[in-house]
Amino acid sequence: MDLIKYQMNQILLHIFLSPILTYVPEIFFGALFILGALKYYLHFRRGDLEGTKTAKFFGKLVVLAIGFKVLYAAFLTWGQYLLWKAGGLSSVLLTEPLRKIPADFANSMPWLFNVKGGYFSFYSFNHFWLEVLITLVLSFAFYFILLSLKKRNPRFLTVADARLGLLGGIAAGWPGFVVFFVLFLLFFLTLGLYRQFILKEEYTPVTDPLFAAAFITAAFGFWFVNVLSLSILKA
Repeated sequence: MDLIKYQMNQILLHIFLSPILTYVPEIFFGALFILGALKYYLHFRRGDLEGTKTAKFFGKLVVLAIGFKVLYAAFLTWGQYLLWKAGGLSSVLLTEPLRKIPADFANSMPWLFNVKGGYFSFYSFNHFWLEVLITLVLSFAFYFILLSLKKRNPRFLTVADARLGLLGGIAAGWPGFVVFFVLFLLFFLTLGLYRQFILKEEYTPVTDPLFAAAFITAAFGFWFVNVLSLSILKA
């Protein structure tokens, strides 16, 4: 049993140290949006005029996206634990409390950070879980903004569109949310101008711009964040 446990830990350490791990969210969410777009454009777009089935479908994708974000953060936390535990001297960090807390929010939670293992708890929260928290806050804020716009003008968007915006924000993560939001605005304004001046149509649906911005950010967000130096927003 000890040998099997050791071998499993070595496999997990190898996976955790692999640079491919950083691309897992892009691969997962890129594939998710491809499948979602195929389902929507081939099945729901013309057969669900009220958007009820589409809203339920996007709601399921939102639950799947949140589940992935939580499990991914949990896996990184577990991997960091195994990495420090196998690192000899670094194993001390697993039991040390956080003696000097550099963040105001940590001062309000001494029961979590000023106890045994507090340093590891703070490190894990700051590196793995804070991004999840910020992502969910921004994504749901964007979701409620879209819902408020729907109440003002139902022809402008639907509940399904609001849930698609929520899904896009979750997939983008932080600071990829900045890229997602800017791309959405650019696509929406471009499409709006085209429909208004070329097609002579008054309203511009937000579904297509949301899908385009969400997929590009989900699949290539890591590249955008690096090129635009948005990683400084993580600090």
